[in-house]
Amino acid sequence: MGTRFVVRRLPSLVLTWILVSVIAFVVMHVTAGNPAAMMLGEQASPAEVARLSRVLGLDQPLPAQYLHWMDGVIHGNLGNSIYLGEPVLRAIIQRLPITLSLTIVALTMAIVVGVSAGILAALRQGSWVDAAVMTVATAGLSMPEFWIGLMLILVFAVDMHLLPLMGYVPFTANPVGWFEHIIMPAFAIGFIQSAPIARMTRSSLLDVLHADYMRTARAKGLGAGRVVLRHGLRNAAIPVITTLGIILAALISGAFVVETVFDIPGVGYMMLQAVDNRDYPVIQGGIMMIASAILVVNLLIDLCYSLVDPRVEFR
Repeated sequence: MGTRFVVRRLPSLVLTWILVSVIAFVVMHVTAGNPAAMMLGEQASPAEVARLSRVLGLDQPLPAQYLHWMDGVIHGNLGNSIYLGEPVLRAIIQRLPITLSLTIVALTMAIVVGVSAGILAALRQGSWVDAAVMTVATAGLSMPEFWIGLMLILVFAVDMHLLPLMGYVPFTANPVGWFEHIIMPAFAIGFIQSAPIARMTRSSLLDVLHADYMRTARAKGLGAGRVVLRHGLRNAAIPVITTLGIILAALISGAFVVETVFDIPGVGYMMLQAVDNRDYPVIQGGIMMIASAILVVNLLIDLCYSLVDPRVEFR
């Protein structure tokens, strides 16, 4: 059943991926200027720019350039960075573990904090605990990542000297140093994304707390914690899992900003530098990598529905 579902989903995923590639290609070529002129510098003559444009194929019509670029993307060639002077794919792969570690820690924080707060608010519906959780969740949605990051730096790095100001240490080199450098940026984006998870968990759990099977479980003498976690939360998990697909995209965009604030040399920091330097191959390659990751993760989330709730059928 799951295999047939994936096969049926593939055309829409491929179409979305192609649409993203067209938008990325057209926008970059309209706004980035002449890459040949940027590579040669301001002192280059028009003849030199024209010669390099012919070598790079930039003198061809946009559809021909797009097809040539897509042929390279399909074969794993995202082009060469104008600013870094190296293949885009290699530059992304070198920095990808940093961004992945930040995103995974932030997502873990968001899920743990958001689900816990949502359960607490649902069990204390109408109380001051419920009001406090929802107030904090609403406040979290209104706070930008860079502001939270700057406040964390001010409190824990500048005033209290508990954590390093900025930078990054690989996990393989020093696990403790890695944790000290990653905890603040991860919290800056994870706290914000825990807010929608908390709201969705509370809403979904309230819908099932008074269901017949919940009353039956309590009547059998099961403890309150077991009833909520094993029966209630599992049945309320589908909307929460659906939210994770949206949250993943928000975490990636938040990581771009946070990596700049904390001087973390990840993919987001590289892409923001590419925007400043009009390095369109890096921007295009980064967009395609991010779009591919989000599409795959959303497909995996859809497949997880039947694992959480066996009643779900792939149709």
